[in-house]
Amino acid sequence: MDQEFEFRAASRRGEDAEIVYHLTRKPWGWSFRSERTQGWCDKRGVPYLFDSLDQDGIEYPGSLRDRLRALWLEAHDKDLTPQEVQQALDRLAVWLRDVDEHAPAYEVRVSD
Repeated sequence: MDQEFEFRAASRRGEDAEIVYHLTRKPWGWSFRSERTQGWCDKRGVPYLFDSLDQDGIEYPGSLRDRLRALWLEAHDKDLTPQEVQQALDRLAVWLRDVDEHAPAYEVRVSD
């Protein structure tokens, strides 16, 4: 515990832009840090991780919260190494990128 991990998300805001969120596993959940904000999250990453994903315009699957909680519990119950936790976060990040890349683009057009 108290090991900081990186959760990398691709952003469509810029070409090849990547946003790095920092998560540290704590007894009650996660400590979250990004370039813009930081705070305490529950085991599902709520509120700061998801507020940041929303603010950064990153689409994510609805079950990401549950997967993050499952990872926290597995790390606790099975005493995963920091490398195993990082690998699991990397797999979640790949899934996140895939969802975001395939999300339909919406444009609002104002008619004259």
